[in-house]
Amino acid sequence: MILKLVFLSPRVYAGGGNATIPWPPEPARLFAALVHAWGVSGRDPEEERVLRWLETLPPPRIHAPDLGEVVRYDSFVPPNELVNGKRELQRRTWAVGEIVGEPVVYLLWDQEPPAELCPALDRLLAKVSRIGSSRNPVVAMRIQGEAPAPNWRPAAPEEARSPQARFLRVFYPGFLDRLEVLFQSGERDLPAFYAPYLPLLPPAYRPAFAFLPGRRIALSPALPLRFWPTLVEDLRSALLRQAGEQAPEALHGHGGGSHVALVPLAFAGRPRADGHLLGVAFLLPSEADEKDRLALEEALHRLVRKEHQLPFGPWTVRLDFPRKERESLNPERWTRPARRWASVTPVVWDRYPRRRTTEEEVILLMAEHAGLPRPVAYRAGPFSPLQGVPKTRSFLVTARWSGALMTHMVLEFAEPIPGPVLLGRGRHFGMGFFAPLEEER
Repeated sequence: MILKLVFLSPRVYAGGGNATIPWPPEPARLFAALVHAWGVSGRDPEEERVLRWLETLPPPRIHAPDLGEVVRYDSFVPPNELVNGKRELQRRTWAVGEIVGEPVVYLLWDQEPPAELCPALDRLLAKVSRIGSSRNPVVAMRIQGEAPAPNWRPAAPEEARSPQARFLRVFYPGFLDRLEVLFQSGERDLPAFYAPYLPLLPPAYRPAFAFLPGRRIALSPALPLRFWPTLVEDLRSALLRQAGEQAPEALHGHGGGSHVALVPLAFAGRPRADGHLLGVAFLLPSEADEKDRLALEEALHRLVRKEHQLPFGPWTVRLDFPRKERESLNPERWTRPARRWASVTPVVWDRYPRRRTTEEEVILLMAEHAGLPRPVAYRAGPFSPLQGVPKTRSFLVTARWSGALMTHMVLEFAEPIPGPVLLGRGRHFGMGFFAPLEEER
């Protein structure tokens, strides 16, 4: 069984003495919300059967987004009773936390409810309007099908002392009767049992591409970055020409899979950056094997040693392996881990946002297609925050991208990720190539 909680606000609130926010949301809180909905709606016998069945379940696994920084503040409210003939304001401490990402929580059990209880369970969930405080409005529902993989699991007793363990209140058999006793006596405490939970750490992120070791090309003269969309077409054609007819699919990508990406190494994002192209790097897809790497190295060696020059408009561009290592030609400049990344070349969007597909949904889909983690924030527009990078309309694009939506973009992730970072339809042609941004203090 999968229960889905949609928080209607991106913030969660908690009050009380310590003003702490239990996160992930505690299963006992959900059960208490179901009991409240059952009680105020007339205590339906079928819904009571649902509660009796639910309290027999073990603690669920949970998928919940991260909670950002928690801010605490004081408010003063009038009491319900008169004190010495007057109402003196009472001090109450609140805590508020920002939900990082989509404000949706999933609780997962291996057991499914009996078929005869499903209608009553769905009715009861539809009556739930809040979790804990009335400041936390939610929509609760039972869903069929798949849910995101849980990122919290109940811990075994021997794991309770782990420094990563977090104690959440859970329900247990007899929990409904205990709540009834406390309600009749006027108590408001939640008679829950604390169970340890451990985070399920996601697998280590691995970029979809990797720099070909020790192989970059230096360009002379250094061309303006805005010519990159046209220059990359000529470079790719020259590379495939040297690879010959026996070139593996990882070089040409005609089979529809991932293939080598060419990216611009530009002097950008520094105080005196002018945005000129200093070189080109070649990125192998992560699934490429040793045969693909050797084929790319051989084609690259022929390109530099045999052709050496590439006619491009009024220029004749010399191709050389760099003799001295400038920062812009160093892969570390483009691969060091960072939370925030900014585009060096415009992102070619997979599709236009529509009425039924929002801008955010398109960007999340592009990140998934590019093998990137889910970004928690983004900004799209005509300008890049990197010094020296031209605006989107200044780039000399080819007919390949005619009619496509192109913008610069800044992506922010929950945790620092390593590069290279590429996004969008043109990532194999160096479009949507990103550079790490310095962390702001």
